[in-house]
Amino acid sequence: MFNRGFGARLKHFLFEPMNDRTAMSIKIYLIEATKAFEPRILINMRDSYVIPDYDGGISGMPGYYVKLVYIIKSTQQIAEYVRILPTQIGR
Repeated sequence: MFNRGFGARLKHFLFEPMNDRTAMSIKIYLIEATKAFEPRILINMRDSYVIPDYDGGISGMPGYYVKLVYIIKSTQQIAEYVRILPTQIGR
């Protein structure tokens, strides 16, 4: 509960340029955090991605479109996590 290392450290990207390189870094951070804190799943690296959404066409505001595909180890079920990480808060 009081683990300072818990999480994906996404706040490091608040002031980084919005581009493919930052998107790849976000993907790596998310995968590292998932491996460290959720041992019940395996990430499918090939089908998972983070892409910049410059004009907000997907969510209505600029940000990153995140899709992590994973396998639940106990059941071998394939699932996915889809999320928009906005870059502008309060819009």
